[in-house]
Amino acid sequence: MTDSNWAPFHDARHYQADALSGNVRSLPRTVNGRAHKGTDPLKPHPDADGYLRINYTDDNGVRHHGASRARCMLMAHDPGGYFEGAEACHGPGGRQDDRLANLRWDTSEANRIEALAVRLENSPPKPKPPKVCPRCGAQHRGRGQNCPACIDGLAVTAAALLAGGMTLDQVAEELGYPPVACYNLPLRRGLLAVTLSDTHPDYAPSPQRRLRSALFHRQASRQNSDAQ
Repeated sequence: MTDSNWAPFHDARHYQADALSGNVRSLPRTVNGRAHKGTDPLKPHPDADGYLRINYTDDNGVRHHGASRARCMLMAHDPGGYFEGAEACHGPGGRQDDRLANLRWDTSEANRIEALAVRLENSPPKPKPPKVCPRCGAQHRGRGQNCPACIDGLAVTAAALLAGGMTLDQVAEELGYPPVACYNLPLRRGLLAVTLSDTHPDYAPSPQRRLRSALFHRQASRQNSDAQ
């Protein structure tokens, strides 16, 4: 390693960054009569996202805590590549490889996409195991706990029980399913057609009466169709 690989920080001439190793060092110096022997290299610490940070004091005596080591490297070796809003982005070497060859100036959006790609590469999403239907024991990947086949069966059975005169609460207890679902399942699957009374537009028949009428109407239509 030669000193030609080291370049000073843009705002702290007594700190240098090594383009080949990615390390940072502080030079021996005397400040206000106090001698500092320097550190070679500075020990970085990772932040919550795994990027390496350092602490340093600039030429004006201002202490910088948690400064990006990658950004310091780029400001030391490629200050001309900086543009407004630019961020230090890492290449294939990963987020802790702060060698100049692994760094570049880029937009915050590019940095975000890169960080997301690294996160997915290191922690790929695990496929969810199939659910087991509590009614039939079959494995499935449907939305609810019950498999689609059992849901269809519940819809048909709920319509038949309601049409037979059971109340929603009775059907729900019989099927072990919520009352609202026992009403909505057959309705949403097109098993039933619910309309308001033409004679009394402000009067809606009970759910049981509506379901019974609609179910019998479908059965009658099917019988007429078969007869033809």
